[in-house]
Amino acid sequence: RIAYEYFSDPSWYENIDQFISIYSRRRDIMIKTLEDTFPKSASWSKPKGGFFIWLKLPEYLNTKEILADAVRNKVAYVPGSGFYADDRGLSEARLAFCTENTERIEKGIKILSSIVKEKIKLYKSFK
Repeated sequence: RIAYEYFSDPSWYENIDQFISIYSRRRDIMIKTLEDTFPKSASWSKPKGGFFIWLKLPEYLNTKEILADAVRNKVAYVPGSGFYADDRGLSEARLAFCTENTERIEKGIKILSSIVKEKIKLYKSFK
Protein backbone atom coordinates (compact mmCIF):
# COMPACT_ATOMS: atom_id res chain seq x y z
CA ARG A 1 0.00 0.00 0.00
CA ILE A 2 2.81 2.44 0.84
CA ALA A 3 4.53 1.81 -2.51
CA TYR A 4 1.22 2.24 -4.33
CA GLU A 5 0.64 5.61 -2.63
CA TYR A 6 4.18 6.77 -3.40
CA PHE A 7 4.13 5.80 -7.06
CA SER A 8 0.57 7.05 -7.58
CA ASP A 9 1.84 10.59 -7.13
CA PRO A 10 3.82 11.62 -10.26
CA SER A 11 6.14 13.81 -8.17
CA TRP A 12 8.20 10.70 -7.26
CA TYR A 13 9.73 10.98 -10.72
CA GLU A 14 11.43 14.24 -9.68
CA ASN A 15 13.74 12.21 -7.41
CA ILE A 16 15.09 9.88 -10.10
CA ASP A 17 18.13 12.02 -10.97
CA GLN A 18 19.07 12.17 -7.30
CA PHE A 19 18.75 8.38 -6.94
CA ILE A 20 20.80 7.80 -10.09
CA SER A 21 23.54 10.07 -8.76
CA ILE A 22 23.63 8.37 -5.34
CA TYR A 23 23.69 4.81 -6.70
CA SER A 24 26.16 5.63 -9.49
CA ARG A 25 28.58 7.03 -6.93
CA ARG A 26 28.23 3.96 -4.71
CA ARG A 27 28.76 1.66 -7.70
CA ASP A 28 31.82 3.63 -8.81
CA ILE A 29 33.34 3.53 -5.31
CA MET A 30 32.81 -0.23 -5.13
CA ILE A 31 34.39 -0.80 -8.54
CA LYS A 32 37.34 1.50 -7.75
CA THR A 33 37.96 -0.28 -4.44
CA LEU A 34 37.74 -3.68 -6.15
CA GLU A 35 40.27 -2.48 -8.74
CA ASP A 36 42.60 -1.11 -6.06
CA THR A 37 42.49 -4.03 -3.62
CA PHE A 38 41.44 -7.32 -5.22
CA PRO A 39 43.91 -9.75 -6.79
CA LYS A 40 44.19 -9.87 -10.58
CA SER A 41 42.68 -13.37 -10.54
CA ALA A 42 39.29 -11.88 -9.60
CA SER A 43 36.91 -10.15 -11.98
CA TRP A 44 33.60 -8.34 -11.67
CA SER A 45 30.80 -6.81 -13.68
CA LYS A 46 30.53 -3.09 -14.34
CA PRO A 47 26.76 -2.60 -14.38
CA LYS A 48 25.10 0.30 -16.15
CA GLY A 49 22.02 -0.09 -13.97
CA GLY A 50 20.71 -2.03 -11.02
CA PHE A 51 22.13 -2.32 -7.52
CA PHE A 52 24.60 -5.20 -7.67
CA ILE A 53 28.06 -6.13 -8.88
CA TRP A 54 28.76 -9.74 -9.81
CA LEU A 55 32.14 -10.89 -8.46
CA LYS A 56 34.05 -13.88 -9.85
CA LEU A 57 36.91 -15.38 -7.87
CA PRO A 58 39.34 -18.13 -8.88
CA GLU A 59 37.50 -21.44 -9.31
CA TYR A 60 39.23 -23.06 -6.33
CA LEU A 61 37.56 -20.59 -3.93
CA ASN A 62 34.03 -21.18 -2.65
CA THR A 63 32.12 -18.02 -1.74
CA LYS A 64 29.78 -19.97 0.57
CA GLU A 65 32.80 -21.02 2.63
CA ILE A 66 34.34 -17.54 2.60
CA LEU A 67 31.06 -15.98 3.75
CA ALA A 68 31.54 -17.11 7.37
CA ASP A 69 34.85 -15.23 7.61
CA ALA A 70 33.29 -12.20 5.94
CA VAL A 71 30.32 -12.12 8.32
CA ARG A 72 32.65 -12.42 11.33
CA ASN A 73 34.21 -9.21 9.99
CA LYS A 74 30.80 -7.55 9.50
CA VAL A 75 30.78 -7.95 5.71
CA ALA A 76 27.99 -9.73 3.86
CA TYR A 77 27.22 -10.74 0.28
CA VAL A 78 25.12 -13.37 -1.45
CA PRO A 79 27.07 -16.43 -2.67
CA GLY A 80 26.65 -16.97 -6.39
CA SER A 81 25.53 -20.58 -6.03
CA GLY A 82 22.15 -19.34 -4.79
CA PHE A 83 21.42 -18.02 -8.28
CA TYR A 84 21.85 -21.34 -10.08
CA ALA A 85 19.83 -24.57 -10.01
CA ASP A 86 22.97 -26.68 -10.49
CA ASP A 87 26.46 -26.49 -8.98
CA ARG A 88 27.57 -23.38 -10.88
CA GLY A 89 28.41 -20.11 -9.18
CA LEU A 90 30.47 -21.58 -6.35
CA SER A 91 33.27 -19.05 -6.85
CA GLU A 92 30.93 -16.14 -7.54
CA ALA A 93 29.13 -13.58 -5.37
CA ARG A 94 26.59 -10.81 -5.70
CA LEU A 95 27.76 -7.60 -4.02
CA ALA A 96 25.16 -4.95 -3.22
CA PHE A 97 25.95 -1.24 -3.30
CA CYS A 98 22.38 -0.05 -2.73
CA THR A 99 22.12 -0.13 1.06
CA GLU A 100 25.43 1.16 2.44
CA ASN A 101 27.14 4.54 2.24
CA THR A 102 30.38 4.94 0.31
CA GLU A 103 32.60 4.73 3.40
CA ARG A 104 31.11 1.40 4.46
CA ILE A 105 31.27 0.07 0.90
CA GLU A 106 34.96 0.93 0.67
CA LYS A 107 35.71 -0.56 4.09
CA GLY A 108 33.73 -3.74 3.35
CA ILE A 109 35.44 -4.34 0.01
CA LYS A 110 38.86 -3.86 1.62
CA ILE A 111 37.98 -6.40 4.32
CA LEU A 112 36.65 -8.87 1.76
CA SER A 113 39.76 -8.40 -0.36
CA SER A 114 41.99 -9.24 2.62
CA ILE A 115 39.99 -12.41 3.29
CA VAL A 116 40.15 -13.48 -0.36
CA LYS A 117 43.90 -12.84 -0.55
CA GLU A 118 44.39 -14.90 2.62
CA LYS A 119 42.36 -17.80 1.13
CA ILE A 120 44.36 -17.65 -2.11
CA LYS A 121 47.62 -17.69 -0.15
CA LEU A 122 46.43 -20.67 1.89
CA TYR A 123 45.35 -22.55 -1.24
CA LYS A 124 48.68 -21.91 -2.95
CA SER A 125 50.61 -23.09 0.13
CA PHE A 126 49.13 -26.58 -0.39
CA LYS A 127 49.83 -26.76 -4.14
